[in-house]
Amino acid sequence: MRARRRWVGEGHLPLELGQRRQDSTALNAKLNKAPGVFDKATCSFSFTGSGSGSVSFFNGTGLYAGISGTARITLAFGGIGPRLASWACNQGHNARPLSQYGAIIGTGVVRS
Repeated sequence: MRARRRWVGEGHLPLELGQRRQDSTALNAKLNKAPGVFDKATCSFSFTGSGSGSVSFFNGTGLYAGISGTARITLAFGGIGPRLASWACNQGHNARPLSQYGAIIGTGVVRS
């Protein structure tokens, strides 16, 4: 089982009062180098990564027109993977976790 650690490089975030774009290319580069943890005794896995000023906001519409700024984003994911009939952990790419948790937290300065 392999945790996927890719956040959208650049994309829209549609909101009720408009939308804005963000570029998280710098965050992706940092996350791709961050190590994950896998425990074969419990089949549990976790990953945490963050980046300062790693997401920038731009091209807002509606209430977000003229938006600019950056944010420090921290991502944390974890879970418990399934076992095979042999009781070994199923680490296959298509193995579905039995449980999982994810959090994305960000702080920063945004101007409009």
